[in-house]
Amino acid sequence: LNNKKEYIKTIGYFLFITLMFAPRFLNASFVSGQCSKDGYSIITINGINTNKVDSEKNMDKLIKTFGSFYNEQLIDYQYLFNATHLAGLKDIADVFIQDFFHTQSDYDLVEMLKDGSNKITTQKVLLVGHSQGNFYANNFYKNVVEQTGGIPKESIRVYSVGTPSNTVAGNPVPLPFEYTTSDTDKVIFSFAALPLTSSVLKPNVHIILKDGDDILGHNFANVYLKYQADKIVYDIQTSLSKLKNNDIQAE
Repeated sequence: LNNKKEYIKTIGYFLFITLMFAPRFLNASFVSGQCSKDGYSIITINGINTNKVDSEKNMDKLIKTFGSFYNEQLIDYQYLFNATHLAGLKDIADVFIQDFFHTQSDYDLVEMLKDGSNKITTQKVLLVGHSQGNFYANNFYKNVVEQTGGIPKESIRVYSVGTPSNTVAGNPVPLPFEYTTSDTDKVIFSFAALPLTSSVLKPNVHIILKDGDDILGHNFANVYLKYQADKIVYDIQTSLSKLKNNDIQAE
C-alpha cells in the first residue's frame, strides 16, 4: 500500500512539473533559422521601467492566460526588451518624441528588429505592446511590413494594451478588439492630458481597482490580465484568426 501511494505521488509530481514547464519546452521545439508555416509567434514588448525579469514574467502570465495553442497550432511566445535608460527619464522623453514627431526608428527599435529576426520562428506574428511598448510595436510593424526580407501585412498584426498611442499599426481606425485601455489607467489619462501630446485611443474598458492593486491602474499582468483576461483572450484569438501564412518567401 505504501509503495502504491509513493508511486501515485511520484506520477503526480511528474505531471505537475511537466505542466508547469510545458510551454517553455514546446517553445524550444521550433527549428532554428526557419519561419514555419505552422504555428504562431506572439511577441510582447514592455513599457517604461520594466526590467528583463518583469518582462519575462509578463510574457509568462500571458502564456498562462491564453495558453500554448490556437487553432490546433503551437504558439511560440517571445519578448522584445524595451530597455530603461537614465532611470526612465530618457524613455519618458522618447515617448513624447515618438508621439509628437511620429519617429519610426531609434537605437532600441534597431535592437528589437535584430532580436526579432532571431526570435521569430513562425510566419504568423502578433506583436503585443504594453504602454510605451505600443510605439515600438507600431514602428516594428512599419519597418518590416512589405519590406525586402520583411513580413507581408497579411502575416503580422499588432495588439495594444494600455496604449499612449493614437493608432494601432495596420489599421488607421482601430477596432475594439485591437486594443484594451482602461479609463482608470492613470498613466494613460495623465499622458493624454499633457499639452504636447496628440490624442490617444479612447478607453474601451472600465477596470475597478482594489486594495493592493497597482495604484496607477497600468500594470500589464496585475491589472490588465487580472481584470480583462476574457476580453484580451478574445481579442488575441480574433487577431490570430486574421493572420495568414507568408506565401511570398520560403520558410
